[in-house]
Amino acid sequence: LVSDRGPKDGSLREPSFVPSGPKYINTTDTPAFEKGNYLFNLDLAKTETKKQRRAVLVEGEMDAIVLFQEGVRNVVATKGTALSAYQIAALSKFANKVLICFDRDAAGLEATKKGLFLALGAGLEVAAVLLPEGKDPDEAVLADSAGFKKALDSAPPLFDFYLESALARFDRRTPAGKKAIASEILPVLKSLANEVERAAYLSKLAQELQVEEEILWKQLQKEEPLGAEEALPPAAVLS
Repeated sequence: LVSDRGPKDGSLREPSFVPSGPKYINTTDTPAFEKGNYLFNLDLAKTETKKQRRAVLVEGEMDAIVLFQEGVRNVVATKGTALSAYQIAALSKFANKVLICFDRDAAGLEATKKGLFLALGAGLEVAAVLLPEGKDPDEAVLADSAGFKKALDSAPPLFDFYLESALARFDRRTPAGKKAIASEILPVLKSLANEVERAAYLSKLAQELQVEEEILWKQLQKEEPLGAEEALPPAAVLS
């Protein structure tokens, strides 16, 4: 990290100016720079990540800077919401578990969904933190640092994360709501490799929707696994 004095001293200081405009300006990849090949702050976070065997993954650089400053020393960031197999492979060298901590907006949820499949495909345990409505990770930790860290420790498995999100956005009492919830959750279930885990979660989904398990099993067979279009590169396969 470079301070406002210029030299690299590993410290974090308040900037000497307050920029105006958007928090991030996402750019497209170029031949010289591909966002999916980098994880911001991994150089500083890898020691604590290896110690805890878990990493906290956020969406942007400012989120990572603020969380690191607030004591979350195992935080790394993607470049925008472009989460790639190469980034997951890099994390796999230091962590067994990834806590995905993205915004509630559609892009953040979609990036989390993609990360689910990639991380599970690399053999990682994955949990997700659903932030308070309207809060970015940096805002959440500054508002309640202790509460934020507690949320990291109690982050639910990804199935529970997606189920909670879907139930909050759709009305499970209506046929349309049941269909919308099932459409989001069943591809997640189809992505699970463990049959026992899949059966247990499908039973839970049936209870929440008040739908017979047999009906959900039939629909599950028609679904494609989440993120099936992107497999891990050979370099990501760990022994």
